[in-house]
Amino acid sequence: MLQLVIALVLASGVRQGALTNNLTYRSGIRPPIVAQPLSGLDSMNVRFVGSWPFGASKAVTVNGDTVFVGSGGGIVILDASDPSTLIKIGEIRTRGLVKEMQYHDGKLYVADGQGGIEIWDVTNVSSPAKLGAYFPPGYVRDIFVLGNYAYVACIWGGLRIIDVSDPTNPQEVGYYNTPGDANGVYVSGNYAYVADGDSGLRVINVSNPDNPQEVGYYDTPGSAYDVYVSGNYAYVADGDSGLRVINVSNPDNPQEVGYYDTPGYAYDVYVSGNYAYCW
Repeated sequence: MLQLVIALVLASGVRQGALTNNLTYRSGIRPPIVAQPLSGLDSMNVRFVGSWPFGASKAVTVNGDTVFVGSGGGIVILDASDPSTLIKIGEIRTRGLVKEMQYHDGKLYVADGQGGIEIWDVTNVSSPAKLGAYFPPGYVRDIFVLGNYAYVACIWGGLRIIDVSDPTNPQEVGYYNTPGDANGVYVSGNYAYVADGDSGLRVINVSNPDNPQEVGYYDTPGSAYDVYVSGNYAYVADGDSGLRVINVSNPDNPQEVGYYDTPGYAYDVYVSGNYAYCW
């Protein structure tokens, strides 16, 4: 079930979930944990405003008032201009199970599990058109698009770098075989940050996409499922070890500076302003 919550921030002042116009769109059915980064404080100043109840949702991304919801082997496209009344306006059927998505410049990039990655033209949301696909080794768990490249986290396949400058013919240009299970990826500057399961957070220099190289790592106490980078900090959803906050100002030597022990498993994380959202 896709649920929407609106953050009512009473203090100064809210890859995956998504946040837009103070609305948090999240996949799954677990309630979110809203924590101030570095402080360990949490806030329950959220209220439920609407839902799309048809099927389990594993991924969600947003473009303005349009919400793309991964549900099994497909994607439901919703008009959320009125968050209390979500209206279906389109759909996509994928080859595999939708694990994560990213909207970028009129295109939807889909991490499709055993179905690889798919690229869809969604400029006309009522009639999406498939542009291309690529099947990297392993199970595709996450995707992050920046410029002409898609950075793909593959369980059993590490970090794969795909040239998507021609979306009809995506091609791998480089890879780094991480020691664990690459569950999540976030790219900032010249570095890709990989949530690598039992091998923690891996920091990989991707300034040369043809030859990515690991420069540092931090072995989190749990199993790293997802990562979000904001400024000098990487926020890691670390399974039964909650949310870990890692200082990555020196990529060669990342260090933990704080954590929040969430009551349940932390599988995904999104950061906006002074708040981290875990679920």
